[in-house]
Amino acid sequence: MRPAYLFIRDDDVKAAGGYFKEFFRLFLEKDLPVVYAVIPDGLDSRLAGMLKRQKARTPGLLDIVQHGWSHADHSRPGERKYEFGPSRCAACQGRDLKRGMSVMKSVFGKMFTSVFVPPFHGYDATTLGLVKKCRFAGFSAGKKAFSPGDKVLDIPAGISFGARNGQGKKMDHRYMLRHLVRAVVPGQLTGILLHHEEFAAQGLEGELQFFLKGISRWRDKGGIKIILLSDVLGRRSSFQAGS
Repeated sequence: MRPAYLFIRDDDVKAAGGYFKEFFRLFLEKDLPVVYAVIPDGLDSRLAGMLKRQKARTPGLLDIVQHGWSHADHSRPGERKYEFGPSRCAACQGRDLKRGMSVMKSVFGKMFTSVFVPPFHGYDATTLGLVKKCRFAGFSAGKKAFSPGDKVLDIPAGISFGARNGQGKKMDHRYMLRHLVRAVVPGQLTGILLHHEEFAAQGLEGELQFFLKGISRWRDKGGIKIILLSDVLGRRSSFQAGS
């Protein structure tokens, strides 16, 4: 049987302090690739150095992508959160997209993988047009936004493991593993969204460790292959992403 393909994306990456160091270490310890979605505005120099040093040592274990500009919420009352969306004009969105890309390229150079991740998974048609205009190679939100014929490759992270599951209970590794087993399809690509800070804030560090042990065993048995977005961009015709 063909394996299922999986990528893991960690959002809201900005500083090297807090729980991030431990989160970073856990994934490296188990040789699990992670896509780090970095907030460009006010990027901590220690974090930048940490990511660059590790990317140079183990290029196959992390990607560095752009997560908006400042992660500010510009939504109107009653709307879902977004940094890029209908309350913001094209000029404002374009300015922030370009500022973010400029920082990412200046700090990370060739280590930057040209994928845009909209904060809160919020965007509108203007955002998508600007992502094309800025020539991002990929776009990763919660569901597909671009058509298959577009030059921008759509790589959604359709599974979000937040602090609580669908029943309002605290997230646990059993729930996460069961959900993932049901979601993956042999030969297809599935994306998981994590927020490292949520695990620490909710006291779920142990659950994350058990989850990583579970997917490591699954990978070692050949059931899944964990890859990076740069792998997908390099072989875009080889992967079929879920919606």
